[in-house]
Amino acid sequence: MHLPNLPWWKAADNASISSIAQTPAKYLLMALALAILYLRVLKPLLRSFPKRPSSLRQAGSATGARDDSASRPAQLSGNLARAQSLANQDPACRQYR
Repeated sequence: MHLPNLPWWKAADNASISSIAQTPAKYLLMALALAILYLRVLKPLLRSFPKRPSSLRQAGSATGARDDSASRPAQLSGNLARAQSLANQDPACRQYR
């Protein structure tokens, strides 16, 4: 009995080649999917977030420090005074005085 010749893609010696090629193909498909996700979804989403105003960037670089702890209490007391004056001007807040 004579066996028919198998096509080259079904031959036993080529089966290991196809299994070897499947592993890198999986990783390439995953990398392609991640690249598409990044370029089509995440990158436009990150562009839509507002950037830090240039005046704040210049003020931070001019002082040399981002957090000036010496002026922080003065800034907080100024904020408190402004909030109190706004509350005094608001007619809805007058009932709580």
